[in-house]
Amino acid sequence: MNNDLKLNLRKIEAFKDISDKSIKTIQDNLKLVKYTIGQIISENTIIPDTLNLILKGEARILSKANNKTETLSKLGEGIFIGLSSFLKVQSCEEVRAASELIC
Repeated sequence: MNNDLKLNLRKIEAFKDISDKSIKTIQDNLKLVKYTIGQIISENTIIPDTLNLILKGEARILSKANNKTETLSKLGEGIFIGLSSFLKVQSCEEVRAASELIC
């Protein structure tokens, strides 16, 4: 992970019980991504090929109906974006950055 942000995966519930070898593999393949306010992180029309873990900032899950967009929920640090779509193998999440976001 080539960045200034130090990440201890063991502090994240999803990674607490996996092997040290798996932790190293994940850390070696992590890519830090920065999103600006309003930037699309996950679309409900595309199954993501990556998962985003919010390290800093907030995102919002959106719903569109009758030409109106509303926030269903806000997501914060330690939450995965794209996991539901990935596990269901069906796009289902529309998520945008609600603040400057680091994943």
